[in-house]
Amino acid sequence: FSENCFAQASEDLTIKIWDSRSFNMVATIPAGGNFATCIDSLDTDPYIATGHRGFNMSGCDVKLWDLRRLEGFLDGAGSPNADPSSQLFTFEEHSQSIEGVQFVKFESARPIIASASKDQTIKFIDI
Repeated sequence: FSENCFAQASEDLTIKIWDSRSFNMVATIPAGGNFATCIDSLDTDPYIATGHRGFNMSGCDVKLWDLRRLEGFLDGAGSPNADPSSQLFTFEEHSQSIEGVQFVKFESARPIIASASKDQTIKFIDI
């Protein structure tokens, strides 16, 4: 999403976006009721995917976020408290916590999200 930024999943139920040049936090996104255990970003598009802790089919979610929806983020103005509307969708097909989430790109197709869970499954999400 930006060569100068990186995303961090945090146990305080937020996703933080940092500027790697200044080490300043440029955005905080409310992650919902269960904290994100893993995160990945696309280098060519302003999207991040998060995997969340949960159990018994509750909160075991993969979420896709669109950073273009963070007011002022991509133009450099910053957004210290982002609107949760930057979340595009929630995938609720795992029964246990998500332990890994990864964008997978193919040459001629749009990327997909692969998620691995403690429920011993790997799911593929067409975005």
